[in-house]
Amino acid sequence: MPIKRGLENGKYYYQYGESGKKYFYITGNKISRDKAKLKAVKQMKAIKVSQTGGAAFRFNTLPKERVEELKIKYAGKAHPSFVEQYADILNDRPRMMGWRAHIPSNLWYPEEHAAYLRDGSPKTKADFARIMGTVGNARQY
Repeated sequence: MPIKRGLENGKYYYQYGESGKKYFYITGNKISRDKAKLKAVKQMKAIKVSQTGGAAFRFNTLPKERVEELKIKYAGKAHPSFVEQYADILNDRPRMMGWRAHIPSNLWYPEEHAAYLRDGSPKTKADFARIMGTVGNARQY
């Protein structure tokens, strides 16, 4: 089902499919229209993930002791249930990949949030160097 544009009571909106929520926008305002369309796209992604099983049915393969260690490590940064669900990603070494830096973080998939937390939440080149080591002095894992 595509994202469609419609008109209801003199107001324009974007909607995913026939039964999705209608996201209204101000006519003639490009920013308002783009925000409404972005919300419809976000809803479409959420529906597709839920239909295909997506991350909601993720199974953790780590031992309970390691999951508890990760909960302590990420306390205050992520909810304990999130840590349980994505423990396999959080347990991996920093890779500086797995999340899209060119897209706003509120549009990331949960797996991308987990990878970003795993990588130390870098924001600058100095953060990347701190986490990964320098070119001549690579970290040993």
